[in-house]
Amino acid sequence: MTPRFLFAAGLAAAIAAASGCVSIDRCGAENLEGLSINGTNAKPVEHIVVSNFGYYLFNMFPLVSGNANPDRWFPISFFSDQVKLPKMQSILAAEVQKHHGLELAELTSHYDSSPCFTVSLDVKSWFGILFCYREVQLSAVLVEAPPEKEPGVAEEAGAAKVPEAIAGVEAGTEAGKEAQP
Repeated sequence: MTPRFLFAAGLAAAIAAASGCVSIDRCGAENLEGLSINGTNAKPVEHIVVSNFGYYLFNMFPLVSGNANPDRWFPISFFSDQVKLPKMQSILAAEVQKHHGLELAELTSHYDSSPCFTVSLDVKSWFGILFCYREVQLSAVLVEAPPEKEPGVAEEAGAAKVPEAIAGVEAGTEAGKEAQP
């Protein structure tokens, strides 16, 4: 093997190892059996977690992240800020829309931004914040509404319809506050 090939293979492996990732994780009803959702007596059907992470220069300029675009053809996005809550909300909404007749409950989000590594020197150094890691997660429980439910009862009890809850988290409205724990 030539040194160029080994260098190219090593570089490709390093980029793949350091790249971001969009993931959708699910936990089915069998793992949620016996659990109850706060403020409602609806039956939990599935727990969904949507997340994305990436790396940034000075925590401002995107280097590489998971590709969160719905029409993506490549899982990695270079120099594009894909680690954002609205992008994760659209992915979660698309996943929830696949389950007709279910409602969204316990909608929570998590955002993390931190230096990839720190340099401990006696002199203050900006090098420790050169490369930063950023991650956003959105978690929700899909619930089956009781058949005898009256209009508006689920919203008052802590569960909300998908568009209302997701838009509410971003805007800070009552529907979003009710969907969060």
